[in-house]
Amino acid sequence: MEENKFTKLINAIVNLFTRQDLKDHISSLEKEINKKKLDIIDLKQVHEEKVKYCSKLQSEISEKNLKIEQITSKKDEYLNLYNAEKVKYSEAMRENSILQKKIEELEKEDQIEEEEYIVYTVKKGDTLIKIALTYGTTYQSIAQLNNIKSPYTIEIGQKLKIIQKKITDLVQSPISASHYKTSPYGWRTHPIYGDKRFHYGLDLGTNSRKVNCYAIADGVVTAAKSASDGNGAGNRVYVRIKVEGHEYYIMYWHLDSYSVKAGQTVKKGDKIGVVGKTGTSTGIHLHFGIQDSSTWNTSKYFNPETFFSKYGVTFR
Repeated sequence: MEENKFTKLINAIVNLFTRQDLKDHISSLEKEINKKKLDIIDLKQVHEEKVKYCSKLQSEISEKNLKIEQITSKKDEYLNLYNAEKVKYSEAMRENSILQKKIEELEKEDQIEEEEYIVYTVKKGDTLIKIALTYGTTYQSIAQLNNIKSPYTIEIGQKLKIIQKKITDLVQSPISASHYKTSPYGWRTHPIYGDKRFHYGLDLGTNSRKVNCYAIADGVVTAAKSASDGNGAGNRVYVRIKVEGHEYYIMYWHLDSYSVKAGQTVKKGDKIGVVGKTGTSTGIHLHFGIQDSSTWNTSKYFNPETFFSKYGVTFR
């Protein structure tokens, strides 16, 4: 009985392993396993290809980075070269500027050598302005020629080079008609009061009351006043002129009449008025005064003949 049971069990096991459906299932599983293996192989190949591609990309990136480094290095090199050339250019420009100044100085020296100049010995009471007026030049010109700096101090006995200006047509006589000198600048016996007084001007007499007087240079009328105010200068006109860059204050006194007004611009040769004898006067004449100033300043009077002489204008 027990043997039959065992036999049945064996047969049942044998039947279990010999069943066709089981075999089919096992076969199906084996196929799936094989397919998975193939998929794994394919994935592995894809992975290897991607690794190769990434490696290639990495290599290309490295090459490009190297080129960028090389370009950057060249850029820095070129920039350094550019900065070096820029420094050289700046130095060359600075040297050129210094050289140009030296050339200009040499040209000035050559020009001075070509011009006629005198050597003047400074005397007591001399100033650059006084010397300049005497020799028909400007104090700035004398200072520059002799390397004298502000405040333009000079000493007695000092030797000065002075370039004398040539006669120009910048200035004319205040009277063009026949006239003569009746009283010079300086001390005199006053013709009316009889005492010794300093005469701060040049008196020019005429033979007629109808003689015109003119602007001696370009300028601006600062005042034109009537004898009716009782002033001893009578009808009078004041003009600020500018000659060779220097300003002077001039005056026309004892006029019979005047043709200008304050603020009016006049040119050399323009009519100022008519010579007369208004105010404190003994006869028809023009009192002409000049100050080395742009405004009225009694301490700045100087001899009109000194001024006129440097422009070739003389009086007899």
